[in-house]
Amino acid sequence: MMTASRISSLLVMASVSTLVATTFAAVQAPVPSGPASMRSTNQGVFTAEQVEAGKVTFKDICSDCHNPEYFTGEQFMAQWANKPLFDLYQMVSVSMPSEEPGSLTKEQYAGVIALLLQWNGVPAGTAKLEATDEAMSAIQFDFPKPTGK
Repeated sequence: MMTASRISSLLVMASVSTLVATTFAAVQAPVPSGPASMRSTNQGVFTAEQVEAGKVTFKDICSDCHNPEYFTGEQFMAQWANKPLFDLYQMVSVSMPSEEPGSLTKEQYAGVIALLLQWNGVPAGTAKLEATDEAMSAIQFDFPKPTGK
């Protein structure tokens, strides 16, 4: 017959074994990070349809407070370029619209981000921009490539 002390010891050992196994599995799971796993905004990370949807959202919701000129040019690029697109996405999705932060749908936020990218010369592609932290974190907002004029 097992004593209470022996049962308690077995439970502690089982808990430690589970913790070690879980930690080992988590350490072994591949986690995208760093430049090797980053895609560039120059690789067509949003669609023209998302830009059109972003135009509607911007006109209906954002333009009451914001002028499109605030989101283009050297100052905008200095703030956001060469960083994960997640940084811009998070700022917009957490703080906008100012009277109801976070109140738009994920698709609306993705459309606005696509519009801001297009305004800054980033080309649209065939891949839809996913409005998730993980997807936005895997894309670097790069300066647009020269058009070769």
